[in-house]
Order: sequence, then structure tokens, then C-alpha cells
Amino acid sequence: YEQIPDDMAESITILQIGGSQIQGDSSEYKTLLTKIKNSNPAENPEDLEYLEQEIDIDSFLDWLAVEMFFGNSDIGTGRIYKVQGGKWKCLVQDLDYGLYQSDFNSVQSYLKPEGMGQKKIDNTIFRKILEVDKYRDLFLTKLGKLYQTLTTEVMQQELDLCVAWIQP
Repeated sequence: YEQIPDDMAESITILQIGGSQIQGDSSEYKTLLTKIKNSNPAENPEDLEYLEQEIDIDSFLDWLAVEMFFGNSDIGTGRIYKVQGGKWKCLVQDLDYGLYQSDFNSVQSYLKPEGMGQKKIDNTIFRKILEVDKYRDLFLTKLGKLYQTLTTEVMQQELDLCVAWIQP
């Protein structure tokens, strides 16, 4: 996906969405998180510039929109990663608890001030991105496109195809 040589694969830093190490060192991410926590990108152009230089905002907003749309209540298994010299990105994976509980309020769960989900995973970066008007609008547009594209009818058709495939 990142189009880097195989021998560089181990140089990618991969963390759980909350910052726990999977591969590589999490210290750079923790420093970034501290700096962003103490920033105000909506009001301070230098803070916004730092956020934009370090975070692949489209990637983070895509991840958040997909997770929210599917209502994935198992949010702690998300991944973030960084290729050397690149920006931090999110990786959509493990949506097994998506569409699981119809009463799960993913918007409230992911954006509450004390953190995402029951484990209260740090959501500072998402909250700071969404404080910036242009990025909040971009996020709402991304989420809206999911709702317009993955309608109940589309989802039911896909489910019917899957059931027909596995039924025999």
C-alpha cells in the first residue's frame, strides 16, 4: 500500500489507536500527542501547520467516518502507522463489532472528552482536527457520502448475496 521495498517494512512504526506499540517505537507519537494536546489549531495557524505536517488528516477522517458509520464498538483495535519521513495515518481494520449493536452511539462514544469507547482511548487528535472548521466540514462530507452510498437497500443487497453464497 505504501509502495516501499519489502526490506523497509520493519521500519514502519505501527501502534494501536491509543498509542500502544505493535512495531517500532511509540515515543515520537507520544511527543506528538503531548504537543497537540497543548495546541489550538482552530485559532493558532502555527498549531494548525504542525497538525497538518504530522498527521495525514484525510486518513484520520476516513478512519473516523468508517468507524462511526459502522458503529464499531470495539474501537481499541484500530491502528495508526507512520512510514519513515511520512505522516501518521490510520488503518481501517477489525470491524467485527460494526453493525453489531443498533443502539450503539458511535459519535458520542468516539468524541467524548474523556476518550473513545469504554477504554477511554485518547482521541485528542480527532477532537483537535474537528475543531478546525474546514476539517469538520470535510469529515461531515465524508460521513455523509457513506450514508448516501451505503444505504439500507445497498447493505441489504450485499447481505442477501452473502447469505446466498454461504447458504448451501
